[in-house]
Amino acid sequence: MEMGWCSDHGLPHSALLEWDQEDRAKLHAHLIEESTRCVMCGTKDWEWEENKFAYMAQEKTCQGCYLKHMASEEGDSLPGTTYELVVYDSALIEKQRLRYEQAIMQRHVNESGGNGQRGLRGHTHR
Repeated sequence: MEMGWCSDHGLPHSALLEWDQEDRAKLHAHLIEESTRCVMCGTKDWEWEENKFAYMAQEKTCQGCYLKHMASEEGDSLPGTTYELVVYDSALIEKQRLRYEQAIMQRHVNESGGNGQRGLRGHTHR
């Protein structure tokens, strides 16, 4: 438990061992309390016991997760393929932006059912 915390915070374990016992006990209590959080939503059981309406679900879109999802749907990836976010150079960023915009436009066409909004080469049907 201590080693994980030290690693996460860039603190040598030997430095933590120099803390007084009360401070280390507080850290242990904190780590134990944090370990009871749900890994999916971040809440703790006692929060719901006190108030069943303490939270409400709210939609939130993470741009990074969205891009990873879009990349996973683009190709015929092999099982076990994962996607990670990396910083691109400016030429690759522009290429990715164009692909992103094309994917959004295609998704819009697919969601509208291709109901005559746009025809070949972007011309509007009349």
